[in-house]
Amino acid sequence: MASGKSVMALIKALKPAFRNGNDNDKVVFAVHSFFLASGYELTATGPPAFNPSGLTSASTDEVGIQDWNELDDQYAFIYVNPEKGSRKVLVKCLVMEGKLHVYYALTDGFSKHVELDVGDYVEENGGGNYSRQFKNMEMLVTRLESLQNLSSETSETNCVRRIKIESHSGPVPQTHLSGRKRKELLTLCEEKETPANTTNVVVASSVKVILLSSLLH
Repeated sequence: MASGKSVMALIKALKPAFRNGNDNDKVVFAVHSFFLASGYELTATGPPAFNPSGLTSASTDEVGIQDWNELDDQYAFIYVNPEKGSRKVLVKCLVMEGKLHVYYALTDGFSKHVELDVGDYVEENGGGNYSRQFKNMEMLVTRLESLQNLSSETSETNCVRRIKIESHSGPVPQTHLSGRKRKELLTLCEEKETPANTTNVVVASSVKVILLSSLLH
């Protein structure tokens, strides 16, 4: 089981390179370290993890973290947990208006989501020492643990969402999601108000965001 100490130990061991002044990179890598500490193995990250074939591929070979933060304000990781069989999971982290939205999705179409305040987990002026760049790792672990308790039953009762970019198989152009449209995206699928299998469409500029019962297509 992951803990704040094990997450921090992995960050130190992996020595990731963060883009200058990018606190989102730091929290996303802490999220990644949480899944490693929980027994998951990384099979894809960066642009390849946004490709649907990465989730359906039979390959479970481990990969490194190269290009994990190549894209702005959006990150993706595909994992497999040998202790839970060969089923893959997709973790997407999307930055919208200062919040980090973490989506955990299974290959059967069910997903869960948590919203993180980046400032709650990053120290200001932490310098080059990894241990001084992070804070509240135990709190982060507690938030992320809720994602793993996922099944078709819990998905139906918690109105879990799918985000699909119509006619766009790659990364999401998140700069188009702001203001009222972002609020609609995050609130349309409220528990006990909208059934999990209901399709809600939000048009943000030229991008159509479809909210379904999971994050996968």
